[in-house]
Amino acid sequence: ETAAASEGFSLWKKSFLGAYWQSGGVGTEVDIGVHTSLRGSLQRLALHRIHQLHSMIYYCNLEESDEHDSKDSQSTVLTREAKMLVDFSFYIACSEAIGAAGSLSEEGDRALSSDSLWIPIAQSLPIWSHYSEHFHSELFLIWFYTSISSANSSRNCSHTSRREYATSIALTRDASFYDNDKIMTLLMHVGVKFATHKSNDDVEASSKALSFISSAPVEFIESSDSTKILAEILDLDIQTTASLRQSQNDQSVKQVLCSTRSILARVLSVAMLPSGVDASLFTKMTQHLLSSSSDDIIGCDMIYLSASSDAINECLSLCIDYYEKEDTLLQGFFSQLSNLIGDGPSFEISSSKAFLLRGVIRKLNTLDRHHSLAKRSATKSKSVYDVCTEKVLAIYKCTWRGLFSKISEANSSACVELLLASELLSFLANCAVKSAEVKESTAELLQSVANIQDSSPEAEMITACNYFLSVMAAAPDYLFECVAQEKVFEQLLGAMSSSSSFQTATPLLDAAFCSLIRHTDVDGLNTATTVLIKGEGKRQSSVFLVKTFHLIISSIKSQEQQKYIAGHCEHFLLISMDLLRERSCNVHQTQQNVSLFSRMTTTLLAKKELLVLSGREIGMICSEMTPLFHIDRVNARDVECDISVFNSCSSVVSALIAHYSKQLYGCPSPLFGLLLSLLSHVLHTNAKKGLSEKALEYSKLCELLIPHKDIFKKHVVGIILCYIKALSEGMSPITKKKLMPSVYALLDVCSDFETRQINAMIDVPSKTLFAPVFKSYQKFYQYHGQA
Repeated sequence: ETAAASEGFSLWKKSFLGAYWQSGGVGTEVDIGVHTSLRGSLQRLALHRIHQLHSMIYYCNLEESDEHDSKDSQSTVLTREAKMLVDFSFYIACSEAIGAAGSLSEEGDRALSSDSLWIPIAQSLPIWSHYSEHFHSELFLIWFYTSISSANSSRNCSHTSRREYATSIALTRDASFYDNDKIMTLLMHVGVKFATHKSNDDVEASSKALSFISSAPVEFIESSDSTKILAEILDLDIQTTASLRQSQNDQSVKQVLCSTRSILARVLSVAMLPSGVDASLFTKMTQHLLSSSSDDIIGCDMIYLSASSDAINECLSLCIDYYEKEDTLLQGFFSQLSNLIGDGPSFEISSSKAFLLRGVIRKLNTLDRHHSLAKRSATKSKSVYDVCTEKVLAIYKCTWRGLFSKISEANSSACVELLLASELLSFLANCAVKSAEVKESTAELLQSVANIQDSSPEAEMITACNYFLSVMAAAPDYLFECVAQEKVFEQLLGAMSSSSSFQTATPLLDAAFCSLIRHTDVDGLNTATTVLIKGEGKRQSSVFLVKTFHLIISSIKSQEQQKYIAGHCEHFLLISMDLLRERSCNVHQTQQNVSLFSRMTTTLLAKKELLVLSGREIGMICSEMTPLFHIDRVNARDVECDISVFNSCSSVVSALIAHYSKQLYGCPSPLFGLLLSLLSHVLHTNAKKGLSEKALEYSKLCELLIPHKDIFKKHVVGIILCYIKALSEGMSPITKKKLMPSVYALLDVCSDFETRQINAMIDVPSKTLFAPVFKSYQKFYQYHGQA
């Protein structure tokens, strides 16, 4: 109480923060009149007392009635004491200059107390924050950013500084830290202010602070503060950009710039603008982001360009969200974008500008797909969609010649230009305005992409070509207006075949092909199937043929399409069986082949409108899977591949029992031969080779047999005898435990006759081993018809 009532305390509380910021973020020691050796002990006693008071205040509030509002109530007195102790704890902590521990020598560090005076405050944050003021939160965050920005890896760093750094890092990983409203309200404001003051003399500290802010939650920002925080970050970004122009090779300055762009993007994504907001801030922001991101101060640094693109795109989203109230924001955005690309139909843009422009058009495509461009201005009749269509068309006319010229060179440096061209044509393809010029450009670019794919360029360019095909396939009607269906399918299937030969996954091309199949008619399906069958004559791989046909049967919807494709299903089913016979392929190919066969077969089994299998074909399917579990082929597979093969075959068996149970009644031998092979495989599997996963899958198969016990009961005997034989030869307890559900399900299929038959076929030692299993089944599993 004496310290809190002193003149030095009052002066400290009034002037400390102002002096700190005025000095450029340099901490100074405060003389509190307490000996150094006593400060730590007094502070811990104060914090311990705050903990006690917190519990006492809680119980006092429970006992006091709501009507009791006396200023001298017990809870009020205790709260006043807790606030005074918070003041005192921070007063003691400020007797050490914030951040000074990091620059002390080893001898100087020993001269201080054995630990920091800020660590106890950080550890007690959830308690003292209930009785804190704005002053305490800001002061604590100053220490937090100073600690988290300290050079903890330096050998000259003191022990105390390393402890403070570890404590601040622990706070960032604690979820309760982000639930503290008093701290979170000031977290970004203080952090940006700290980074701004440090950016001149300690760029590395500024970079570390901003790196934390860029990953911190932004949901706590209040709507009244969002504009202010955006202005502060923008000023720091402008200041950093000017510094980078003077020192282009400074990596720390580049990291600061990337962090400020990331923070801008995240704050813009949650910003709530007040009514009558000043549009000049966003005009200034858009102008700075576009101009600074497209010049040569960094070049084509993808991290920097990605962060800049995210900020520009979020700025565009904000302008669209507030178009109904402030249509000038969107107009200003496109005005600055026009300044970026220049005027004239032959204007060529750099790769960095193309990257940013591609991000903007892609954002418009995304918003268009979510129907977010339908907003209309209160003062104008134009909707957001009308404005965007007009501007994108203007961008197309200004940039197309330059883009197409660079794409035609077919080198890896044209990837960004091809992606930009893809986004432009994708947006225009979904517009009401589809001019002959745009359609001609689409056909020309499709031909250029075909030439690029034939020349086998670098992987990045191939990915860009695949992206172009996928975005154009999202508008199939428009694409077929520009190019003949046969040519489109030939080019698409050719690209898919080339990627399949290199064993490369092509999700973009698969999605494009499925989109075209879904939106085409029988003639288009006939064209695609004809192209695919022609490819079979060119010795294309079975993997490609089966994969493509599986995409077709998974995508078709209409009855006309189903009737047409049904005539080809049996042929491609036989091709899929060939995948199981390839013994020369490596482990990865084996896994891929079996998985593809499984997907193809289960799809056909479920779609009886496409193909109804006979007993002969069902027997072929089971017989083709059985050799996969011969010992020589099992030894050639690793654990992951072996589990995948087992699960794939199990899914086929499940589909057979579910969809073709009546047909299996006439040909059960191949099915139970496969089940016997699966059981033998599980019996030779240990815990390190996926015993649990395989036993679980096998138990599911056995349970599927129970509804068909009248037909399958005599065939189950052989499987149970195989299990008993394994018992007599010695079975590990783990294997026995894992297989119990399967054995119970198999015994449930058997009638009394099959049970007596099994008992007659096994010898006395085997009976001794099997008797506990059978008794356990009778006790825990068998249904006796009693509640």
